[in-house]
Amino acid sequence: MIATSKRSFRINVPSELASGLERSTYERGPQIQFFVDRLRQVAQHLRSSARHLVVIDGLDDILTSRKAQFDALAALLLAASRLNLEFQRSGTNAKIIVLCRTDIYEKLPGANKNKIRQDSAVHLDWYKDPRQPEDSNLIKLVNLRAQLADSSITNLFQRFFPSQVEDRPVSPFLLELTRHTPRDFIQILKHIQEFSVLPNSI
Repeated sequence: MIATSKRSFRINVPSELASGLERSTYERGPQIQFFVDRLRQVAQHLRSSARHLVVIDGLDDILTSRKAQFDALAALLLAASRLNLEFQRSGTNAKIIVLCRTDIYEKLPGANKNKIRQDSAVHLDWYKDPRQPEDSNLIKLVNLRAQLADSSITNLFQRFFPSQVEDRPVSPFLLELTRHTPRDFIQILKHIQEFSVLPNSI
């Protein structure tokens, strides 16, 4: 972080005689490493019966093709990996989780990214054969989310949807309307929900 101040003095005279005095000063404030060190010191002494997770998401929404942003993301991943290792060594019940698309991760610079991926990463692949919807993690995700609202729901699609749509089982039909990502699948269910009618409201 750099704070800049500028002081100027100018005399308004005809252009051919114009002269001026300008002085700039630069004051260097606390750097990012200062905050990382403070976070490390605080977190290493944290003791709690609860588990603390810091989840960082949405990085792909702010990225452009500029190299500096990929460098910053690579540095973030490296810092998170090192902090997690220190948390583990000190017995701190905390973890930093950085969510990053695989295609973006492949573009990141840094000699340590493959080691981080092998040692610390979890690869999430949501695609499953839509002909076997019972094995789909997306179907399981939606059913788990529904159970948070109503614990009696074991299968959202059997309970609230017709068994078939256009002569096809409803679950594979809905899955094939998406790119097999949680965001897509949940969005399509939200849109359907807007037009749904509960049985007791008919």
